Amino acid sequence: MTQHESTLDAAGMLELLEEAVPEIDRLIDGINGARWAAPTPCEDMDVLGLVEHVVGGLEQFAAIPTGADGALGEVTLTPEAALDAFRAASNRMVSRWAGAGAADRSYAMPWGETPGTMLLGFMVLEELTHGWDLARATGQVAGFSDELAARTLELARGYDDATIRVPGMFGPAVPVADDASALDRLAAFLGRDPAAWPAVELVDLEPQAMVAVRGEVPIEGLTSFFADAFTTAEKAIARAGVEVTGPPLAFYPSMPTDAVTVEAGFTTSGPVVTDGDVHRVDLPGGRAAVTVHVGPYDAMEATYGRLEAWMAGCGLRPGPAMWECYLSDSASEPDPARWRTRIVWPIRDVADTER
Repeated sequence: MTQHESTLDAAGMLELLEEAVPEIDRLIDGINGARWAAPTPCEDMDVLGLVEHVVGGLEQFAAIPTGADGALGEVTLTPEAALDAFRAASNRMVSRWAGAGAADRSYAMPWGETPGTMLLGFMVLEELTHGWDLARATGQVAGFSDELAARTLELARGYDDATIRVPGMFGPAVPVADDASALDRLAAFLGRDPAAWPAVELVDLEPQAMVAVRGEVPIEGLTSFFADAFTTAEKAIARAGVEVTGPPLAFYPSMPTDAVTVEAGFTTSGPVVTDGDVHRVDLPGGRAAVTVHVGPYDAMEATYGRLEAWMAGCGLRPGPAMWECYLSDSASEPDPARWRTRIVWPIRDVADTER
């Protein structure tokens, strides 16, 4: 196994771990109810299984300086015991590796003799990556600082592929948007796909009104309808002397099928006298799941499917209506792979009301 190239010494890696652990603690503390059974970016693991894996890894690494063989043991937890188990295992791991000379030795691992600093580096990558996994799976925002994520990405890039891209560790790097956060770049470098697991947030919406044109069109006719409807709505807004306050928006009163009922228009800074095809539409307030689809419009069905699966895993039932805010289009971004669409899907009722 090839030693990594990094400017971080053992003290620097321990510093990264000590910064990462409290945020993972917060993420685990934020999981409740049905979200323990939600799917995660880790194949074949639900949220509880992922926390068990994280705790098992911490116990494994905590045991290495004591002379254990470094094999990953099985950990079985209940949701009620998960946070305490994480705290105990992370405290043991950090304190043992901070002990005199622990990181300066080499250890006999199942894959061969391995320097202690390399093992510490593995632990840093493992904690931040699984922190990202937990956040995406449970609808929380990972609060790792950009500096922590950037330093960890630098650390990851110091390992060669033969070292980290092996079964049971990390997969091949995934392309990511140029404007992706440092944490998303780290996750993508280590085999996660931020586009396949877009961040989902549960938000409390205030009711708002939009000026819209209603249409009932075949799904293949949406692009043409939107072009006409947005132009018509903009002209009515201009005549009223008020301002557009958000991106183009399409409200779907029910799930689109081959024939789509849709209201296309804009939110505004004031009332607009409706006439002809232009009228007011009230967007509902209350709890909603929100995510951002990145890519062409014809690929949005997969994002809706993942969002619906995420809600089901969290014990949430989607309402019949949803809307899309078009944050970019062909006029502002010629590459469809970079188009961004915010999807807002109100919740019908909540089996798990706590966040």
